[in-house]
Amino acid sequence: MAGLSIGGLISGLDTDSLINQLMAIERKPIIDLQGKKTKLQAQADAWRDINTRLYNLQNKAYDLKQAYSFYSRTVSSTDETVASATASTSAALGTYALKVAQLAQAHVVASGNYTNPNASLGYSGTPTINGQTVTIAATDTLNSIRDKINATPNIGVQAGVVQVDATNYRLVLTKSQSGATQIAFVDNNSALTNLGLLAGGVANTIQAAQDAQFTINGISVSRSTNTVTDVVPGLTLNLKKAGTALSPLSVNLEVKNDTEKAVSAVQAYVDQYNSLMDFIADKTSYDKDKKVGGALFGDAGVYQLQSSLRQSATAAVPGLPATLNNLAQVGVSTGVYGSPDGKAGKLTFDAQKLRDMLNSNRDGVAKLFGAQRVNVALPTATNLTTVTASSTQPGSYAAADVTNGDTTAARFGTPGGGWMGGMALNGTTTEYLTINFPTTQTVDEVRVFTLDSATNPAAAYGIKDYKVQYFDSATATWKDAATVTGNTLGAVISTFSPVSTTAVRLAITATNATDQFARVLEVEAYQKNYGAAVRTYDLANGYTKSGGVIPSRQDGVSRQVSRIDDQINRMEKRLTKHEETLRAQFTALEKALEKMKSQGSYMAQQLSQLSQPS
Repeated sequence: MAGLSIGGLISGLDTDSLINQLMAIERKPIIDLQGKKTKLQAQADAWRDINTRLYNLQNKAYDLKQAYSFYSRTVSSTDETVASATASTSAALGTYALKVAQLAQAHVVASGNYTNPNASLGYSGTPTINGQTVTIAATDTLNSIRDKINATPNIGVQAGVVQVDATNYRLVLTKSQSGATQIAFVDNNSALTNLGLLAGGVANTIQAAQDAQFTINGISVSRSTNTVTDVVPGLTLNLKKAGTALSPLSVNLEVKNDTEKAVSAVQAYVDQYNSLMDFIADKTSYDKDKKVGGALFGDAGVYQLQSSLRQSATAAVPGLPATLNNLAQVGVSTGVYGSPDGKAGKLTFDAQKLRDMLNSNRDGVAKLFGAQRVNVALPTATNLTTVTASSTQPGSYAAADVTNGDTTAARFGTPGGGWMGGMALNGTTTEYLTINFPTTQTVDEVRVFTLDSATNPAAAYGIKDYKVQYFDSATATWKDAATVTGNTLGAVISTFSPVSTTAVRLAITATNATDQFARVLEVEAYQKNYGAAVRTYDLANGYTKSGGVIPSRQDGVSRQVSRIDDQINRMEKRLTKHEETLRAQFTALEKALEKMKSQGSYMAQQLSQLSQPS
């Protein structure tokens, strides 16, 4: 410390040691606070790691609550060099016989030969290519004409200069899209003819424009591209090699369920679940020999999380048959009691058991995980919904047609094709379309399909402003669940907090149609999803989301640490002053003793002199 200290030279005391010992006692509360801070930081670090692992588990659970994990298709080809295919979840299972007679190709036109692509050609004109004008000047070169063509918006061709041999170059125009439609030329001032792109008004074609020609299951098909998406629903064909019309190349494409995608998704879920449980077990462990617990030993919050995770993975899913309502029935179960896995709450996975269940009851497995939702508005033999509307157009526009599962816009105006209201909606009137359930349902999502097709788009014919409402039996009133305004889409999904109700309805106030009538193809009301993966996802999301359990806990710890730092700073300041006081007191003591010693020596000297004979 600053200031004078004579360190017990007079008293013989080790004053520095005494002060240090006294200050060590005084510092004990600070040491305790620092220990508390270290423990809090260790807990915060542990929860941060839990948050990361839990978020990763949430992502794995998300995959398992999606249909693609259980209904993905894989397509095999007997000859990948001829054709391959990919399939969406909507593709029908089966084998398709494909015969490829001709591939689609783009029209390609070339100029004559030129020895210098950078030499001025002396040609000028304003030809049009696919309706777009290109201005060619006498000073233009083969390369500059290429650049002008490529810089012209929406011209539909790609120009290039190709060196065909050691001394010759040609301007080559390739149509941007394949198919039988040729590049269209109008040769103003004969610039194209002079270039050799045209001869007698006919293009100098080096590759003919042609469509793909093939048959699938015996049906002849022609398409402008070799990537065909609109022949078999859900199937994309990739044509690669062709024969001839008389001798086409044949290949078989087999669409099968991609069972391994589901197996991999479940394995990833189990692995991440076990990683999290291992981490929790480590952080809540207790070393009996060292008498030291993990960072989260005794933390009630982490034990609650551990218990909730086990519940989400092992509890039966309500509403499903007893033969397939828990994960153990598809190969996912807790470890044997007393085993290391069982003690840690980890999961084991029998992949073959899952494969067997997927092959025998894929829909049931998907429902178990939550990847297939139940549309309670769709009538079944045991769930006969009724539909009413405040008004209806005469003819083939029955209100009941909005719950028959058909969302095809082309069927609108035919029996089963949807409902059309009889009330003109001008923003002050309301049209009601009500779906009544035979029993109370817990609903958290309503999907509305309005008229939407190429000739009758939703932006011109669909419903625009409406509310999704549910009937509250307790108050016998209709309450809002969701509001949609300014809609121009053919399908709108409205999600909301789960409600228990016997009916939902649309309260429609405006449409996009000039006649102001409401047009609806289908209304689907979905039961709250209680699938095992959904439970885990919702649980994890509640912990990891902004404002969730873990972020809130982290904020609380940060505030505690900040308060401890403030306490330590205040105490350190007080101790510094206290130490200064102690040193001042000991210094004063030494000075007083020195003075007393000096006085004693003086008195002894005087007495000695008095005792001497005179």
